[in-house]
Amino acid sequence: MHACGHDGHTAYLLVLADCINELKDSLSGTIKIIHQHAEETPPGGAKSIMESGALDELDAVFGIHLFPSHPAGVVGYRGGYSMAGRTYFKLAIRGVGGHGSSPHMANDSIVAGAHFVTAVQTVISRRLNPFDMGVVTIGSFDGKGSFNVIKDRIEIEGDVRYMTAETQQLIDKEIHRIVKGVETEFDVQCELTYVPDYPPLYNDPELTGFVKKAWKA
Repeated sequence: MHACGHDGHTAYLLVLADCINELKDSLSGTIKIIHQHAEETPPGGAKSIMESGALDELDAVFGIHLFPSHPAGVVGYRGGYSMAGRTYFKLAIRGVGGHGSSPHMANDSIVAGAHFVTAVQTVISRRLNPFDMGVVTIGSFDGKGSFNVIKDRIEIEGDVRYMTAETQQLIDKEIHRIVKGVETEFDVQCELTYVPDYPPLYNDPELTGFVKKAWKA
């Protein structure tokens, strides 16, 4: 489920555009209404909009996002780091397959993967400063096979979230370190795909303060 409300974003932007058009004779400067495309497809629509030059003449850009978890009529704001960055990762582990009755003749990729799932949780609990914020989620563990067969290969996919570039770098380093340890400890081959595809959102504190004053006025 994805419920941030693209239909709602489109609706209020059209209403805003209509209102600004009615007031255009009393406004100075240039105002552009932008609906960001490709939000969920890295690197996202904002990058291509910036590269297009469509915003070059603007002094500032103000963004709005719907939060269905908030009560209707509530408007929030935050200066500085405000929404998490994201990294996608996929770990393929290759061992040696075999029969469940002869584990000594195989090298179980599921056992190695299970160890990774447990170990990677310690990055947040034991490596990250408690005053910082980060999340490591294992969203997929593909190890399906026959109940009595030791699988030779599995794939794990996950999601990392963080509020600062420094936290991203720390989690990156620790996950790569754990993968190397899994290879050594379980004598398996690991192939890690690790893609930091969205940076954290940073709201200019001065512009955020400007918006706050405008609301109160």
